[in-house]
Amino acid sequence: MTHRPTTLRLATDFCLAALDHYDRGVNLDPDVFATGTAAHEILEAAARGDRTETEVVETLLGAGRSGEDATPPLPADSVFAGRRLARAWLEAYPIPEGALAEHRFAFDPGWRSVAWDDAGPFGFRTRIDLVFRTTFEDEDGFEVTTLHVRDYKTSWAIDGSTLDPEPPLQQRAQAVAAWRSGLADDAGAISIELANLRRRTVYTKTITLDEEGLATLERWAEDVSSMMRAASMTPRRPSPGLRCLGCPFAYQCAAAANHVAEGEEILGRFVAAREMTKGLEAEARAFMADRDPVDREGTRIGFIESTSRQIKPGALVDALQRLAGDLPPDVEAAAAALEVKLGSTWLNSAAGVIFGKRGQEAKANRDQWLDERTRTETRPRWTVKRS
Repeated sequence: MTHRPTTLRLATDFCLAALDHYDRGVNLDPDVFATGTAAHEILEAAARGDRTETEVVETLLGAGRSGEDATPPLPADSVFAGRRLARAWLEAYPIPEGALAEHRFAFDPGWRSVAWDDAGPFGFRTRIDLVFRTTFEDEDGFEVTTLHVRDYKTSWAIDGSTLDPEPPLQQRAQAVAAWRSGLADDAGAISIELANLRRRTVYTKTITLDEEGLATLERWAEDVSSMMRAASMTPRRPSPGLRCLGCPFAYQCAAAANHVAEGEEILGRFVAAREMTKGLEAEARAFMADRDPVDREGTRIGFIESTSRQIKPGALVDALQRLAGDLPPDVEAAAAALEVKLGSTWLNSAAGVIFGKRGQEAKANRDQWLDERTRTETRPRWTVKRS
């Protein structure tokens, strides 16, 4: 296989056997990544100027995404959420002049730049979300050019610590690709950038192209090459257990199932079992979404009605006013903003303080006040229990 960041990330984050599932076409759930996919597509179109936002959105809704990571039509809510992310990002970070979107890089096993289709079974290919240059004048009056290699991310977990002490293999591979392609030949530095669309923040790590920086890039190229050679070995040997954590293929993996049944290390068995269960539960929930709960062999499985008390707007403000008197405008505004995050438990406690906890009259006043400031909501609750 021609390697790329997706395959290397599966191998490094989980185990080599994950690539066997990927090679066989075991699909990752496209809905999980739909918001990010939509945002990426809109940002690419904005940089290229070849499609309007409306065209991108309607294509994703009606046909899905084509190409190497093709998907079926994406859920409307996810597409619209991705559009909101992309719009907010472009408002904060307009596309730099001369930027290249989804720029292709391809190399043979010796890191020689080749045409996209000529990378071969042991070569490397990647498409970088955005590549652009900036130039500034240093304190000595010399112009310094930096090549920026930007990767869009939608995970809240991505922050500055992701790049330290060293970037993940994906970003190391992208930096090496930009360097070995020749794009950085007239640059003084390469800026590795993780653009968190949700946080609207760009996290960077700059590699100065001096002797030390070039040695770092050479070492990273060796890292990527070693990983590619390991991933190309057959048969690929699975590593079930703790490395199953987060693996999208765990619930379909025979090695994980065997480890759960026969493994000796309890923590590894636990993690593998949990990841298998997560995948199976997602399928079970989808299967039962429009069905009544079933009772089978003494076990009830499915969605049942569950009621909960939700507070109405103004409840927190009213409680604070009863406890402390008139509130300053800024405190009242803060309380109004906070109450949407609170459940009804605190309101029950406040009612006890306001009206007292003893006596029938106190109980009647407390109940009436709570009834006026809460509403009952019925929601589905997933249950698996003995019937």
